[in-house]
Amino acid sequence: MHEPHRIELEGGTTLVITWDDGRVDRLSSASLRSACPCATCRNAAPPTALSIVPDSTINDMSMVGAYAINLVFSPDGHATGIFPFPLLRMLGEDSSHKHPSGRNEEQGSG
Repeated sequence: MHEPHRIELEGGTTLVITWDDGRVDRLSSASLRSACPCATCRNAAPPTALSIVPDSTINDMSMVGAYAINLVFSPDGHATGIFPFPLLRMLGEDSSHKHPSGRNEEQGSG
């Protein structure tokens, strides 16, 4: 499992993760909010019942042990999602395929 070397928040709109293998992922706050793994977000029924504001920002982040981060979003104040590192890694891989202009930077081989 890859571990983050550094996690930074840019302007509340982008989470930048530098991984131990040199890869850099840039994840938008809106994509992170829509991927929130908490029970409230995953059990919303119907799936469209969860209203996610496209201009969500991240107000705060904190480490959860040595395996995840917790993000606090604005404007809805949502703060119950714990994002394990493997999920963040997967989201980074997914975003590189969906958004070529914001693709991940390969900085080295691990």
